[in-house]
Amino acid sequence: MNERGLIKQTIGVFSIGFSDGGVHEGMSRAYKTELQEIGILNEKGNDRNWSRITFPIHNKDGELLGFMGRQTSEGDVKYLLPADSPRLHKSEILFNLHRALSCIKSEKFVYIVEGVFDVMALWQVGIRNVVAPLGATLTLDQLNVITNYTDRFVLAFDGDVAGFKANLRATKLITEHMRENKPEWTLKSGVALLGLDEGKDVGDYLKLPNELEAVIDQKYTFVDYCKLKAQTNIKYKEAFIDFKKGATAVGVTAKTKSSLTATIEQQVDIVDVASRYTEVKKAGQNYMASCTSSGHMDKTPSMLINPSIQRFRCFGCGCHGNVIQLVADAEKLTYVEARAKLKNEYNIKGFDHMKSELNPFYSVSKQVVLDYIVNIFNYSLTSNSHEAVKYLAFLEKHGIDQKQVTEFKIGLAPPDDDVLVKALVAYGHDLDVACEMGVIRKEGEAYKSNITSCLTVAKSQYGKNVGINTFKAEEIGKLKVEIEKIKAKQIRAPTKKQVRSVELRENKIRGVAI
Repeated sequence: MNERGLIKQTIGVFSIGFSDGGVHEGMSRAYKTELQEIGILNEKGNDRNWSRITFPIHNKDGELLGFMGRQTSEGDVKYLLPADSPRLHKSEILFNLHRALSCIKSEKFVYIVEGVFDVMALWQVGIRNVVAPLGATLTLDQLNVITNYTDRFVLAFDGDVAGFKANLRATKLITEHMRENKPEWTLKSGVALLGLDEGKDVGDYLKLPNELEAVIDQKYTFVDYCKLKAQTNIKYKEAFIDFKKGATAVGVTAKTKSSLTATIEQQVDIVDVASRYTEVKKAGQNYMASCTSSGHMDKTPSMLINPSIQRFRCFGCGCHGNVIQLVADAEKLTYVEARAKLKNEYNIKGFDHMKSELNPFYSVSKQVVLDYIVNIFNYSLTSNSHEAVKYLAFLEKHGIDQKQVTEFKIGLAPPDDDVLVKALVAYGHDLDVACEMGVIRKEGEAYKSNITSCLTVAKSQYGKNVGINTFKAEEIGKLKVEIEKIKAKQIRAPTKKQVRSVELRENKIRGVAI
């Protein structure tokens, strides 16, 4: 930390720590299962980030979701990101957003840098409106989050070729997204880039305050930035040429998506959709309503809906956009999921070739995919194959009979990592959704299963699958404990009818009018 020029005050602000085994020694005996579920301990019960610098990861509301670990010795993965979970989706999280929000709103623009040290470096010199994606590139989900608060961006990915390519991709993503949702937006005024020197990142300038200030002050338009980098080295020019070829190749797709959005805006009434979630009242030529965003708890009418341009804006939390964004905010969906939901609900024709986005299961895709995978694994265990018979005999030997296998949907992940992928494809499930949940992975253009030759049980919460627990054969004790936990939840979880019955009885005892 000292070598990077970071002071103790900055380290304190970001709650940066070091994992030296203390969590394992002090808490794992009493809270081992809980610590494994939130990614503090690994499957073996050891400290997942042992001997690493730790960075807490929060959502935009400041809730702690997990930790990222940075290596302190050579020969290991540089950054260890937490696994995705029902609460943490890395593709949607921007590091430091919860601290930066107020400044982003006041400054009306945001710095997007490559890594956590870059964020801390700018913070230390007084720049507060700075965030970083979890990973090397900006995603559409992250962009959907940040555009609720600003439409102006300063990109500062690293000064090497990889950083140059990341700046190009981010600029393209921002431009397509903004032009689709805000036609008057322009690239020249909406995106600026910092011209970092070859091989340097923002953090490298921290010990050179005068140079850092000069870099920050000199912001380039996209065209000038590309010219600057191309003049310094031929490899940047070659990277730009490759980027242009790729952009041309996907141009048809981008145009198709834009026309789908335009079609939805023409055929779907934003006032009608808003009235699903809140009471809408006429206010002159416009309408007023309570904010429909799931993250906005204040119920006073603060959202203006303009039917003539099919747009909304909340003056309380700042969320704004078209009817697709309204649904995404209200139902905690990604922009793509909300668009697919409206397309299917309003039976919009002419875009059926966009299979991955317009899969009929997409609006509830995660739940559907999880349910399907649980059933596939359960079928694998009960299929009478040689492998299945061997595992069933093993389970019965340890007191888990066929009835329990059926009741708790205990399964067996096939040893071939192509089997699950083929099954998902056969029934039209979105492979990218399964990738997002960590069940499968993408290697180049191919997909592979992340779960093989393991016994499986669904992670459930009151009957809803929220993930998959995996157990090796020698972990039969853990599997039995998991079954007991599921039983306990089933016993404790009252039905809505039972809850209402208790409320009525208690109200009657207190003399409350019903």
